[in-house]
Amino acid sequence: MPPILYTYQTEDEYIDVLKLLSNQNKKMIFQYPHPEEKVSTDQYRVDPKVLAYLCDKRNIPELVPSQHIPKRRMMSLEQILEEKPKLPFVLKTGDGRPTSGGYGVLLINEEQQLDEITESFGDLSSIIVEEYIPYEQNISVHYMVNKEREIEFLGKSEQLVTEDGNFSGSWITTEFDHNIADIIETGYEVMKNIADKGYIGMAGFDVLLYKGQYYFIDLNVRFNASTCGLLLYNDIQKRFATTFMRLCNFNWTSHFDSAIPVVEKFVDKQQFIPLSLLDPGYFPDEEQVTKIIGLVIGKSSEEVEDILGDMARAGFILKE
Repeated sequence: MPPILYTYQTEDEYIDVLKLLSNQNKKMIFQYPHPEEKVSTDQYRVDPKVLAYLCDKRNIPELVPSQHIPKRRMMSLEQILEEKPKLPFVLKTGDGRPTSGGYGVLLINEEQQLDEITESFGDLSSIIVEEYIPYEQNISVHYMVNKEREIEFLGKSEQLVTEDGNFSGSWITTEFDHNIADIIETGYEVMKNIADKGYIGMAGFDVLLYKGQYYFIDLNVRFNASTCGLLLYNDIQKRFATTFMRLCNFNWTSHFDSAIPVVEKFVDKQQFIPLSLLDPGYFPDEEQVTKIIGLVIGKSSEEVEDILGDMARAGFILKE
């Protein structure tokens, strides 16, 4: 536990914490660039211009070998409606806006979906239109680079996504999978390109496998959903003698306090490692439910699935 916890509940309190840390000459590790009027460039550990570049989906072809990215082109929504690309295809925000969790990405299966796109998606004059890959496997490979520009492979997550393409959890492992050795090697190359831009920190690359080929479809240059689990993986494996771990996101519809003893029950049974909990009571003006994120662990995938069944019966609603 850190000796000092910096907490906030509102945006103003968050900015106050940043000002406090700035006065202490602390450097911040930000997931995304912040508005210039809110946060000084001097506070960033990584130059915000570098972060902005790496968060921009338009720049993926500059970082990934061309044979390992889907075919893509920039178009306006007006052009898309006029030219009607062959279905299905994928749309991604092309305005530099950082996104995560599947947001800013649309799988277009029917033309009528195009009529439903609004400016909330992004700049409609600048959209990435990408080839749809009917994948056989959806994985993410994770890396870390330090200030000496030494790169380390952290592990792999097999991603679970909803029908809409939104992230809903993953199976994680730090074991080197020789079946994807070439992907891991390409990932090192991509991470080196990212480090050459001046980046220090974590990254996870989303990769689709199809008919012996693989495609890097997104570069998440930040602390990813699976990063925490991967950093804990070896210690968990050593302590609990388990090798199967699934990152899960649960909702709990009853009061927050009632969730705690149920979480503790599965922790005591060495079946669940909580990573974060959200108490909706801290957000009285918002419609929120209790959220619990953590690792369900077992000695086989079947055991993990059985535990998930027990958790569902106890009131955990797996986000899918």
